[in-house]
Amino acid sequence: MPNLRLAYGRETQPVQLPDAFFAGVLEPRLEPEPAEPVARRIEAALDHPVGSPPLARLQRGVRRATVVVPDRTRYAAQERYVPVLVRRLCAGGLAPERITVLFATGTHRGHTAAERAAMAGDLPDGVELIDHDGADPDGMCDLGTTPGGARVAVNRRAVETDLLVLTGTMSFHYLAGYGGGRKCFAPGVAWHATCLALHRATLDGTGNALRHPACLPGRLEGNPFHAELLAACARAPVRPFLLQTALSPTGAVL
Repeated sequence: MPNLRLAYGRETQPVQLPDAFFAGVLEPRLEPEPAEPVARRIEAALDHPVGSPPLARLQRGVRRATVVVPDRTRYAAQERYVPVLVRRLCAGGLAPERITVLFATGTHRGHTAAERAAMAGDLPDGVELIDHDGADPDGMCDLGTTPGGARVAVNRRAVETDLLVLTGTMSFHYLAGYGGGRKCFAPGVAWHATCLALHRATLDGTGNALRHPACLPGRLEGNPFHAELLAACARAPVRPFLLQTALSPTGAVL
């Protein structure tokens, strides 16, 4: 009977499987982190983004910026890229007090102050670190509805800002095809009712609570959940700047 250890939080737990259930262990191919420092690669991504003007151009005349960051359930190397991003915003003329780091908790629990500080990394004094609270309807801004009928209400901090930066990591998602990007906006900083409405697009419409056949990992074409998330993100009154990481199985930034 093989003895395995599965990750559980920051620890591991022993798991024993009968021999009849055990076919073997698949090990990921580990890619080495590039030799160029992470901070320099992030700087290059801010200066030469794909499909967007450089961050420096977007922040001209900006008086307030909101940086949306995944919560603790979605590791994206936040502590490595958030400080670089905030330093660039400050270098462009924004005072730290005019920068908000908003953690996209969706329907998950909030963080402790220590957890927020650890995820945000080393930041200048004055930068506001806050959790999204999707249960607070007064903190939401109504942006209308998606083609699928989901009412889009999101955190005011992500709407009432001059510059919105969405961050995350490129990874498979079991329903949306891929995570990151538009998911950081909705359901990431959406009202709980919006989160539920958007997730209804994952059902096949038969009334039997079965998953839509196109809601699969790595599948975007014909995926109704992906389409609803894109439609929700398109409701943002300011065009977001997107910063995504790609991570190795060990969490190294590739």
